[in-house]
Amino acid sequence: MSDPLRPPSVAPTQSRRKHLWAPIAFGTVIAIVLATILLLSQSATTSCETGICPPPKSVIGLHVPWAIGGPAIERDGSLNQRDPEWPDVPVQGIRLWDTRTAWLNLEPRQDLWDFSNLDAHIQQAQVHGVSDIILVLWGTPQWAASQVQPTDANWLGPGSASMPKDLQDWRDYVQTVVSRYQGVITAYEVGNEPNVKAFWTGTDAQLAELVKEAAQIVHATDPSALVVAPAPVVVNSNPKQTRRANEFWDSMNTQKNG
Repeated sequence: MSDPLRPPSVAPTQSRRKHLWAPIAFGTVIAIVLATILLLSQSATTSCETGICPPPKSVIGLHVPWAIGGPAIERDGSLNQRDPEWPDVPVQGIRLWDTRTAWLNLEPRQDLWDFSNLDAHIQQAQVHGVSDIILVLWGTPQWAASQVQPTDANWLGPGSASMPKDLQDWRDYVQTVVSRYQGVITAYEVGNEPNVKAFWTGTDAQLAELVKEAAQIVHATDPSALVVAPAPVVVNSNPKQTRRANEFWDSMNTQKNG
């Protein structure tokens, strides 16, 4: 990477969720599993092109939301400073989401960038020998949002689930991040649980457009990096807030083939 990572600085305070949703937590686990499978299958395909297929690799991939510590709003509403945490088991892959590394954290104002949290998470991962880093490209800043809905995740902020009002802002965000972390971040997942209104209030056609634009930029800027499809929540506990996963995939396949 041409621009070495700067030492982490004090990260801006980011509100955490006041309530934990079991379906979303379960969906997050599914997202990790899907992303890991995609990474491993891509690796195997590339290696097998030579005619020699190595045995499949087994890895453990996790979310480590408090890898660098930080301010957290607890369930009772109190604000506490969390100490850095890292799992006791060997981890070879991490997925960066709920780590204060969303678009709204990286570019809180247009053309004003803050990479301190993302730099610190990557440095912590490298210290612990992590080989695969998946960054979720998501979380529209309010200044870039086309709409604000009451269902937007309150721990991310107003407009965070919105389609950007200007597609060029999305392109600039993806291009800036991928250029900076070329050769460091190994995969980009476009979207987090987009069948949940808390995370996405746009249309399927708009989501497909964001995936297409991001994929083109990633492939052109860092060909070694993978693009991971958005993973929906598979549990449908509240039909008014969450679409069934099979309906979501059927619609996305229609967008892809249309």
